[in-house]
Amino acid sequence: MLKKEDNKIENIAKKACEITDVSLWGVDFSANKGGILRIFIEKNDNTNVTIDDCEKTSKQLSILLDIEDPIPYKYSLEVSSPGLNRKLFNKSQYSLYHGKNIKINLYRMMGEYKRVFGILVDNDDNLCKVKLNDDQILNIPFSNIDKAYVNLIDDNTGKKGSKNKLNKILNLL
Repeated sequence: MLKKEDNKIENIAKKACEITDVSLWGVDFSANKGGILRIFIEKNDNTNVTIDDCEKTSKQLSILLDIEDPIPYKYSLEVSSPGLNRKLFNKSQYSLYHGKNIKINLYRMMGEYKRVFGILVDNDDNLCKVKLNDDQILNIPFSNIDKAYVNLIDDNTGKKGSKNKLNKILNLL
């Protein structure tokens, strides 16, 4: 992966977003299958991201990436909205979703848990607090979080296919 280049890529993405009047939600790079650079954007006016927004940002980003050339091999660029099942990229994003369903993949087991499903209760600079189905509060150090997603589609059991998916989504928005 490009750990030392991640900050450079993020800065380039921020420039492209500023030019196209959108906000950067996150950057994800996967070296699998030749490399995929995924850029997630949001509108500054809190309206929905459109295909046109993605296209404009992608074009601007392509120009900047060609100039800076932070990735030394072939890759594909994808620009999209974070979606309803959005990945959380930094600690400040957690505070936007207190009271919402969350799915967290852990680096190391915490008791019996390697993957956590629950309600995001609170967070600070060091911990993310999740209420589990049995009302237990699990204090998860950010240093142990591999990936976290605001889970607006699934119920907090971790099983896909809720009967009332549309109603749940509409109530959470």
